[in-house]
Amino acid sequence: MEMHLLKNGKKGIGGIKYFNIELGDNNKNSHARMFSIPPGKALPNHGHEAQELTLVLEGGFSDKNGDYNAGDIAIEDEFNVHSPVADSNEGCVCLAVYEGNLKFKGFLGPILNLLKI
Repeated sequence: MEMHLLKNGKKGIGGIKYFNIELGDNNKNSHARMFSIPPGKALPNHGHEAQELTLVLEGGFSDKNGDYNAGDIAIEDEFNVHSPVADSNEGCVCLAVYEGNLKFKGFLGPILNLLKI
């Protein structure tokens, strides 16, 4: 079941949808984003400038740090680089809250970093 909140979300690579959430504070360095990731699809390989907390709302995902299911919270920091892959049966709906910008890696990394996605 796709959350209503994501119906008008932005479309990313591979059918991934996301919706930026305005935090309403004066700190432009804090971000919140809802993701809907189709079954078996991966987010681009990326790192973080600071801490990221991701709450899984539906389905699940895995990365090199572990497997996360509904109700789990994944915590990343500036030392981790990962490429989360949605559960192959259910996909994943999650909420990510993070500081700073994402640092994309790989072939498309420089382009995605310029776009500040």
